[in-house]
Amino acid sequence: MPYVVFFSGKVRLLIVLSLVYMSVRILLDYHKQSLHEQLRVELNAALPKTTQFTSGQHLRGFLNGFEQEGSKDIIHVVPSVAVGERVPNCGLPAPCGSDSFSAHLFTGIDHHDQPKVCVDGKYVLGDGLNNGGRGINMVVLDTVSKHLQQVIRFDTYQEDSSLLESLLLNLRAGDIVLLVTFDEPTKKLSSVARLLFHELGSALSQNLLHYRSSWYLVTQKGIDGFTPYEDLHTVLSKGWPPPHNVRLCIPFKIEGMPVHPDPSQHDNTDRAAFCHRHANVLPTFCTGDSKPAQHIFQPKVPENKLSSSPIIVVSGPQSRFLPQTLDTLALQSGLVRENVLVFHETDDLKAQDLCELFNFSCQLLQSDLSGGHCELLGQAMDTTETIYPDAPYMTIIEPDVLLGSDFLSYASAMASLLDVDSTIGSVSGFNPDGSNLLSKDPSQAYRIQGIPGTAFVVRRGGFSARERCAGEQWDSVVPEVSRALAISDDALQKHNVYLGSPLSWSAAPHLEKALYDQWLSTNIRQSILATLDPQDCIFEGLSYENLPPSQIIATIFEQSFPSDESALNQLARRCFQIDQIQAGYRGLHRLHFKDHPLFLIGSKSPFAKVS
Repeated sequence: MPYVVFFSGKVRLLIVLSLVYMSVRILLDYHKQSLHEQLRVELNAALPKTTQFTSGQHLRGFLNGFEQEGSKDIIHVVPSVAVGERVPNCGLPAPCGSDSFSAHLFTGIDHHDQPKVCVDGKYVLGDGLNNGGRGINMVVLDTVSKHLQQVIRFDTYQEDSSLLESLLLNLRAGDIVLLVTFDEPTKKLSSVARLLFHELGSALSQNLLHYRSSWYLVTQKGIDGFTPYEDLHTVLSKGWPPPHNVRLCIPFKIEGMPVHPDPSQHDNTDRAAFCHRHANVLPTFCTGDSKPAQHIFQPKVPENKLSSSPIIVVSGPQSRFLPQTLDTLALQSGLVRENVLVFHETDDLKAQDLCELFNFSCQLLQSDLSGGHCELLGQAMDTTETIYPDAPYMTIIEPDVLLGSDFLSYASAMASLLDVDSTIGSVSGFNPDGSNLLSKDPSQAYRIQGIPGTAFVVRRGGFSARERCAGEQWDSVVPEVSRALAISDDALQKHNVYLGSPLSWSAAPHLEKALYDQWLSTNIRQSILATLDPQDCIFEGLSYENLPPSQIIATIFEQSFPSDESALNQLARRCFQIDQIQAGYRGLHRLHFKDHPLFLIGSKSPFAKVS
């Protein structure tokens, strides 16, 4: 007779409830997937239950996805997304603001050159990384949690775009989408998908009709109007369209525009014709995205006396970098093109064609460039005074100069100092000590002795070209982070120039001489005095890591006489990785070092007594 166990009613009820609970728990776990995970299942890309690595690169990518000790990641990557190479600021010369993140988008030159996307210093799309390739490659960022949620590709050459449409419909308000196409994305892209992109802020998706079109888009779900971060290239004749290769700072809240920005140079037939005529133009002007996306959306500059004053551009030998100079000038907010005068040699056909391309006025130099820079600059200034007899200022841009994104906004705000302080000779966009190591705050402006030139504003009639070259009798106003830089092969690697989102500048009356001396004295009294050891480059006895970032540190360097800078230059070589410190004011030099404002004060400076 089999052995039978009889349970009491309470026990039987407990067993039944347990079975019901387990069944409900399994059901809840099944439905507990996020919308993101459900969508990946629909797209046949469900998250794996176990993580497998097919190569060492994928293992490194998985480990790179976690925030490393001491890092300052703004955006975190979910474990399902592999992370490739880490590049500070995605290759931008300076960090983005706290309300934005860095990005690099590259569409590839041809079908052998894989697309790339970098977000917050981390590449999440590249060769062999996260299945990037032909069609439409998308990165989805959750701006609430600051997590990069998904990297996915839709091969719209071979497959229909229904899965792409499903993803676009399931985006949440605030999600940011970064998109690059590769190879051929248009063949099976439906009109519904184009319309969904249009509703997402794209102004160009309806034009994505041509074979092998190259397109990038950065936009946000819920944007009001068109995104400023978009461009489309089509094949000009045969082969491949010009690639997109853009680095930019993307705000977490993208402001839409009522109308889309003008098409880029790649859709400009006049520029294409210019590039066809002149074979020695740098490739970035004709085939790359030489128009940084940060320039597209500029704060409005109020009308002032500078906006009605002439801008002198002096061409260099063979106008080598003149296209880049004029390109960055043309993108300045508040520019009046009719006031731009480009001075060049008689036989410089490239400069003449550039003037026509940008709608600037060309002016001939009466002697060749062997006459010396000061002679040519003087000739340009004399000619300009004749053409503009009543203009209060002149803006001078010397040969081979790259302008920062808000040079003209900065210069407009500071130009009024020339009216109220006769000891200020120029408002310059170049800080001679603005190296990558020593300049950080893009909103600060200094007063220095001398005329650093490069790109600067002077008062009419109160400044000569000869004084530009001697210049020591004048003071100048300069930004901490340069707004202009003489172009050279390694300039951007050594010097910090501001190419980020343009700032809204206001007047700085504290830079008037008497007020500035008082401002410096007050801040020296509030600073922490410390000795900077020239051997190990640390402040003796000071735990500066625990100080607030705004705390000024002051240090005294020894001098035998007021102009003695031997000890200062020793510090420059050992601690600041430069040959010499050039920009000073009455024996005081302002830098940014170890995340703090630093005042270097000579022992013979009048400010040494204050400290």
